[in-house]
Amino acid sequence: MEKQQMDFCMGCMNPLNKNGQCMNCNFSLDTYKATFRCLPPGTLLTKRYLIGRVIGEGSFGVTYIGRDLLLGIVIAIKEYFPLSYGSRNVRKEEQEIYVYQDNDKKGLEHFYEEAKLLSQFHMLDGIVSVRDFFYANKTAYIVMDYIKGITLKEHVKKNGAVEGKEALTMMKPVIRSLHTIHQAEIIHRDISPDNILLTEQKKLVLVDFGSARAEDNRMTQSMTVTFKRGYTPEEQYLRRGKLGAWSDVYSLCATMYFMLTGIAPNEAIERMLQDTLVPLSKMSFVSLTQKQKNAIMQGVCVKPEERLQSMQELYDALYDEWEEDVPKKQFLQTRQFKTAVFCILILVLCGIGWQINQMASKDSKRASNAAVSIVVNSSSPSAAPIEIQMQSFAGLTKEQAENRFIALEDEHLSIVWKSEYNDRVPKGIVITQNIPENTSYRSGSFHELVLTISKGQKKVVVPSVTDISCQAAVEKLKKSHLSVCITWKNSKKSKNMVLKQSEKAGDKVKEGTKIKLTVSKGSVKKPAPTKKTEDNFDGTIP
Repeated sequence: MEKQQMDFCMGCMNPLNKNGQCMNCNFSLDTYKATFRCLPPGTLLTKRYLIGRVIGEGSFGVTYIGRDLLLGIVIAIKEYFPLSYGSRNVRKEEQEIYVYQDNDKKGLEHFYEEAKLLSQFHMLDGIVSVRDFFYANKTAYIVMDYIKGITLKEHVKKNGAVEGKEALTMMKPVIRSLHTIHQAEIIHRDISPDNILLTEQKKLVLVDFGSARAEDNRMTQSMTVTFKRGYTPEEQYLRRGKLGAWSDVYSLCATMYFMLTGIAPNEAIERMLQDTLVPLSKMSFVSLTQKQKNAIMQGVCVKPEERLQSMQELYDALYDEWEEDVPKKQFLQTRQFKTAVFCILILVLCGIGWQINQMASKDSKRASNAAVSIVVNSSSPSAAPIEIQMQSFAGLTKEQAENRFIALEDEHLSIVWKSEYNDRVPKGIVITQNIPENTSYRSGSFHELVLTISKGQKKVVVPSVTDISCQAAVEKLKKSHLSVCITWKNSKKSKNMVLKQSEKAGDKVKEGTKIKLTVSKGSVKKPAPTKKTEDNFDGTIP
């Protein structure tokens, strides 16, 4: 096996210092663990590409961080390795992959098609760029730009839902690029939060085109079924389901739903039977217009014919009003505009006052001066309180809300924080505000902005109920807002005594959680021996 001297950190691919240490990350080869099928760090491919740690692993391939030794840049390398029908002899430290059940090499062909697809669209924003493609080790490799960041799924789970307008701004280039890809009659088929990376510059990049296919007559015939729970449309579950741009619209809108709420949508198959997906229109903390909320919900309609049919339709519904109408409206409501109008009004009044002063007689000088005095007084700050438009705080973290509050510049207003449990909104996210969004008011009209922040799902402490009677245990659990399920078991302990509980005492669980109790039936009594009588006397003397 060809290996390169460890001059670079296998975690971030930056050069090591003289002591062999990385100054950029805390990666350690001693604690690094990867599955056996992965190439070991330090492997050199085609005498050019140095392999580092694994950054992604799926059913059809492994993605590594790497370094192009020729150009001196950090890259990502994706290796074709079908998990279900491929293997590598790791005991002999071989690099070659043995692929069975793929005699016609269709898998490698699809992998090559993925590279070709990505190379066609390298100029698009929000799409990962391909730099090279080559065959080695009886398999194939795609060399791509390395995207430093985390998946959208990881970001939302760590930081909570993304604020509405910020989410739309981040998604805008992705929607545009998907529209261009669809125009080339290509369907992605695998859009989900874990296939979208969020860079350090807050930009979204769509990756993993391994499932992408050309949109032609074959899309209605039997083909490999690819799905992600909650993000795959119902037609993609069917081997002969008709796919099109509307299929990617569903997946992208489901991803946006998760991005805005922190809640993963139910599977499309489940929604066909009973649709319990809560509409965005009922979520006040999602700071979008009603039109934008409706567009996203139409994008996740279960039936394909009821959906928005293209990325162009989705784009128009999300950004038309927001980009054109709203800025004009917002400008008319800005302080600068209102201040300018007020100043013009003062100048007009002063001009009128000056004319009155010139035309008035000496006998009416006192009255004229009073008129001018009124005009001058009306220009004082106290007579013209600042107009403020209330912003939306729903969906923000506490820190984000405080920063937005400072931007209001209302010295008479202070924040009052309240908190409450909420099963749907993640912990630490603002749910409601007492002053509605877009409310125009004068500074001093309000003194408190009450923001209610989510405490997440309400949890209770499981009490200890073992070694007490079943009745006492049930009462104790009900007082803690927990439900009970009882099973009976023969035991030497007293009847109705609780032997075991499913959740440990002291653990925190959601309200209403079912606690399973194992209760004693008591010991099994042996039948009494039969008394001997004259009729059954056997001749034995006791």
